[in-house]
Amino acid sequence: MKSWVASVLFLLAISSSADSWCQENVQARVEFQMEGSGKVEAPIIDFHTGLQPGSSMATGSRATGSAVERVAPPIVAPPRIADRKYFLLNGLQAGMAVFDVEMTQHCIAERKCREANPFMPSSQAGALSVDFALTAYEGLWSYFLKKHHSKIWWISPAAGIAVHAAGVGTGFERY
Repeated sequence: MKSWVASVLFLLAISSSADSWCQENVQARVEFQMEGSGKVEAPIIDFHTGLQPGSSMATGSRATGSAVERVAPPIVAPPRIADRKYFLLNGLQAGMAVFDVEMTQHCIAERKCREANPFMPSSQAGALSVDFALTAYEGLWSYFLKKHHSKIWWISPAAGIAVHAAGVGTGFERY
């Protein structure tokens, strides 16, 4: 790619991200068109507080009689992403991965079987490191999907559990 094209793309990316950073304190002036009359302007209202700028009441305060009482905003806890179901499925997948490697290594040591996956290292440390890396990747992907409210977040750990259960099953078969 030519350097000037890369420079233009870079500047476009920076300008669009800078534009989105500037949207924190948005105020709007709304114009209404009414029948039989001209345009009517509504007052400027801050979208975050719901008050007009320079109004007498501060954010989070309440007028009681002649005094202004300060009120704390309600504390709303965000929903838990990594809940019991998430830890159960991903923990079970990690446990089944370790169990599968141990059963396979035991079977290989007794010369009753061999590793069916050609990409899996033959050593125990290599097999565990590959399984832990794949389990971590699937756990992070599952977390990402669950965080974005996807209903298929459980498929990745469930597939890992099924694959490792098949490996453990063949290990018991040869044991």
